[in-house]
Amino acid sequence: MRILMIVTSVASYLVNEAIARARYREADRNELRGAAHLAVWLTSFVSIAVTFVASYVLIPNLGGDSSLWWKLSLIITCGTLAGAVIPEAGQGVHLHRVGHVREVVTASREGGASLNVLAGLTAGNFSAFWMGIAIAALMGIGFAVSLQLPPGLMLAPGGVRLRPHRVRFPRHGPGDPSPSTLTAR
Repeated sequence: MRILMIVTSVASYLVNEAIARARYREADRNELRGAAHLAVWLTSFVSIAVTFVASYVLIPNLGGDSSLWWKLSLIITCGTLAGAVIPEAGQGVHLHRVGHVREVVTASREGGASLNVLAGLTAGNFSAFWMGIAIAALMGIGFAVSLQLPPGLMLAPGGVRLRPHRVRFPRHGPGDPSPSTLTAR
């Protein structure tokens, strides 16, 4: 699967390069952000499509369940989309058209340093909020799909046994003969 993702990334890069050359031949340097934007989304969608196809071909019937291939693909898709959606959620807040960014510019021109810092913190917090919403939504989707998987599907044969171990810390210093004992459970 990882090799397929590398192949899809290289193929998407080459397709994006051809599109960017045709579209942005005479473009200004500032307009090239669109080519990078297209590259991220093109690579994401091609990778998602290849993930579903490869899963169907490689694991059409896993553990007696013929629906696991698309469930596992959907969980992988959440991670792939995270690479495109999370930066997009933060970037959309920092465009010059957004009110919070205009407030930072206005504060820089008209206000003092403290007003500028507060306006910047407001814009940054708004960006972090939307990135957090995107992360929580994608993780929630992945978790909801994972609840549909059979309980023992991902366990190693024979199960995994975790044994608690003891960690010893000196009570009063390095030369103390009676260390306290903590047990990890």
